[in-house]
Amino acid sequence: MVCIASACPSPNWHQDFIRMLPTIVRHAKFSFRRLRSEARAEFLALGHRTDDTAHKFRLSSGRVSQLRKSLESSWNDFTGGNEANAA
Repeated sequence: MVCIASACPSPNWHQDFIRMLPTIVRHAKFSFRRLRSEARAEFLALGHRTDDTAHKFRLSSGRVSQLRKSLESSWNDFTGGNEANAA
């Protein structure tokens, strides 16, 4: 097997992988949380009711209301409270 130096695994690749595993897991958890958060935001933005959102994402209605207020606040910060600025 001919190997270019940058493409060859190190002789201790398994040790490198084990050392990097916690970072890989953290990144995967962060990515999953972000996707889940984006899915919730999109579901709410589409006009779904609080109870429907709570059921779909296994949250309490109170938590959905908190998320809705947080998203609204972020949106207002982004647009300066003026919908015309959103475009």
